[in-house]
Amino acid sequence: MASVDHQDGYSNVTNSPNTQGHYVTQDEISLLELWDGLVKYWKTIAVSIILGTIVSISGALVHDYTQDSVFNITLYMSPPKDRDIQPLYLTGIARDGATATTPWTPKAPAVPKVTTAFVFEAFQRNLASDALQIKFSKKNKVPVTFNIGVAANNLYINTEWINPDEATAWANGYIEFIAEYTITEIVANLRYLIDSRIKVIQHSLDFLRVVANKQMEIKIGKLKEAIKIAERLNIVERILQTPLHSTSVPLYYLGSNALQAELDIHLAKKKRNQPFHTENAFRLTQQLQQLHETSIDLDEVRAVEVIPQAVISQKPIRPSATRILGIGFFISFLGGLFLAFCRYYIGRQRVFAENMPLR
Repeated sequence: MASVDHQDGYSNVTNSPNTQGHYVTQDEISLLELWDGLVKYWKTIAVSIILGTIVSISGALVHDYTQDSVFNITLYMSPPKDRDIQPLYLTGIARDGATATTPWTPKAPAVPKVTTAFVFEAFQRNLASDALQIKFSKKNKVPVTFNIGVAANNLYINTEWINPDEATAWANGYIEFIAEYTITEIVANLRYLIDSRIKVIQHSLDFLRVVANKQMEIKIGKLKEAIKIAERLNIVERILQTPLHSTSVPLYYLGSNALQAELDIHLAKKKRNQPFHTENAFRLTQQLQQLHETSIDLDEVRAVEVIPQAVISQKPIRPSATRILGIGFFISFLGGLFLAFCRYYIGRQRVFAENMPLR
């Protein structure tokens, strides 16, 4: 018969008293026991904090001496003066709206009156354009980004860089680039409207010339016919006395001599290609001449007034040494807690191993 072993063997979970007399299993750690363990290894935590603080202080000192300062640069701008855009005042051809040409042709497009507010608004819109800023930065290899804003009704451009003089030069260069772009854009638009107005007016004059030529041909035809009738009736001089109303008097009553003289005049006009001298044609011809004589001198146009002195922040913008020390202290404290816990846990496992009964 098999004998009975009164020793049941040891269980997979062994009970062991802690420092306060409480029993916990090998896989469990009470908060009180954990606290006692961390207090027991307080020197480990203290050493870790001291070493971490020393490293943080060294890093802060090295940072202060090696890290370049970053300065904030701001340039302010104001609208141009009237004299700055004087070449854009096209007083001779500027119109508030489209103007009529003839009853049969379209109106000529207006050339708008340019103002300082209009120029400055276009400049501000282009200054804030991301596409233009990228174009300028790529062309000039500028590593900074320009921020655009309005403060107290003053337009400004702002950026940050380690060299304030270099950043100021970049900002001024970008302002000049946008100013030239804006003026070129406005002038190109004016020239387009001027060319469009020239085309419409020229088309109207051509139309009037065609109509006048047709009317002259009809008039010449009537004169030739009247001359033939007058010659057949032997009417050489004008018939002054007639019972007919003035509106009903036939053309041949003028006589062949007068009719021939008038015919010669019309034929001469037709030969010189000057078939008409109407008031409408004269007005359009003068406008066309003004448009052709219009020129814009870009060298004398300014889109913005820049305050020459840049505003540079007196205090450099960089990471604070206090922040570096605070972060270093926090990390070293957590590291000390972790090391103390590891030492406590390893020691605890050793105690369980020593107190474990053999099979």
